Amino acid sequence: RLLPPLLLLLLSLPPRARAKYVRGNLSSKEDWVFLTRFCFLSDYGRLDFRFRYPEAKCCQNILLYFDDPSQWPAVYKAGDKDCLAKESVIRPENNQVINLTTQYAWSGCQVVSEEGTRYLSCSSGRSFR
Repeated sequence: RLLPPLLLLLLSLPPRARAKYVRGNLSSKEDWVFLTRFCFLSDYGRLDFRFRYPEAKCCQNILLYFDDPSQWPAVYKAGDKDCLAKESVIRPENNQVINLTTQYAWSGCQVVSEEGTRYLSCSSGRSFR
């Protein structure tokens, strides 16, 4: 027995994926700024990023927190903690810090010049398995 054409089309489509896309400009005098919150399923998560900032403001880090009581809830809206205290809850062995410099190869950073200003332009990704 033959399947109807529409059903064949539906069977051939890839599984649905959900994504979050965030774009914007950040300017702050704070030493730690919340960008966005996102969650991944185990074995399927991937973060792709692009950051660009003036080389004179080097060096910036992207900090990735687990939704664990000792991590995310311990730092989010914790005005009494400085950047170092908020970074101290992260476990380095879990690769939760993305150092946005040319020295950290996984960040995909390179120095670019535009109208006399040097920028660190970083484009890379991270899979969560």
